[in-house]
Amino acid sequence: MEHGKNNNLKIYCIIFKNVSNNLKIRKLVSKVEHMELFLEELPVRARERAIRKISMNSEKPETIKFDAMCAFVTKEAQEAKKQNMIKELVNKEMVRKLI
Repeated sequence: MEHGKNNNLKIYCIIFKNVSNNLKIRKLVSKVEHMELFLEELPVRARERAIRKISMNSEKPETIKFDAMCAFVTKEAQEAKKQNMIKELVNKEMVRKLI
C-alpha cells in the first residue's frame, strides 16, 4: 500500500464512524447496512483481509462488529505504513552501498 492510501484509510474510518453512528442513532441504517456501506468503500485488498480476519455473517447481525472491523483496518493501515517506511530506508541504504 502507498502512504496516501494508509492515511486515507485511517481518515475514512474516523469520518465514516462519526457520520454513520449518527445515522444509526436516527435509525436510518441497520447494523448490517452500516457494515456493508463501510466495506463497500474500502480498497478491495483491505476489504478482503478485513472480512477474513473479522468473522461475520450478514445473516447474523450479532456477528457484525463494526468497532473491531474499523480497528483492524486502522491497524493494518498503520502496519503497512511502517513496512513502507522500512522498505524505503532499506532501499536508500542499498543505494548508498552501491554508490
